[in-house]
Amino acid sequence: MKTEKIVIEERHNFNIKETISPEGLAVLREFFRNNEQLNAIFPKIYQVSLILDANVIISDILWLAKKQKNPDARPRLLLALMCGTIKAYFPFFLIEELDKNLPKLAKEHNIPYEVLQSKWLEFKQYIELVDVDDPTDEEISAAQDSKDLPYIKLQEKIGAQIHSNDSDIIAMVVNPFWVCHEDCVNSVC
Repeated sequence: MKTEKIVIEERHNFNIKETISPEGLAVLREFFRNNEQLNAIFPKIYQVSLILDANVIISDILWLAKKQKNPDARPRLLLALMCGTIKAYFPFFLIEELDKNLPKLAKEHNIPYEVLQSKWLEFKQYIELVDVDDPTDEEISAAQDSKDLPYIKLQEKIGAQIHSNDSDIIAMVVNPFWVCHEDCVNSVC
């Protein structure tokens, strides 16, 4: 299997270059994290925590199902999840909503449900599900879009930023991580 390569450069008194795959980066990150001496010599391997909006995941799932020509090709977000550069979170109960909407998406886009389901499972394994409190009546009435409140509640709970294409979320949060179309994020692994 051909994978996108990542270059990690040591930046102290000597110059070491290692080329590793996204899958190997996750193993390397854990190895460095657990070894104080290596942690002191090598720079920390970058990792960011993000709450993923369903629209970002759906966009990549649809790309994988409709446009992927090379079976080894992956969207940048999925690569970043695979290598551990992004530690992703998602409100637990929204998984049911996403699972419920897959048949509708399959019909709308003329894609077999099984294909969408398998692409969703590629993402799901890298996402930590977190329970959040139900929104209060006051929060619902003040919200620009009450369906987005689970993301806001999750942000309040864990302090991670939200990755979304949704203008309502952007209007309701103080610090969305990035808001962009699926192809504008540079490789972050």
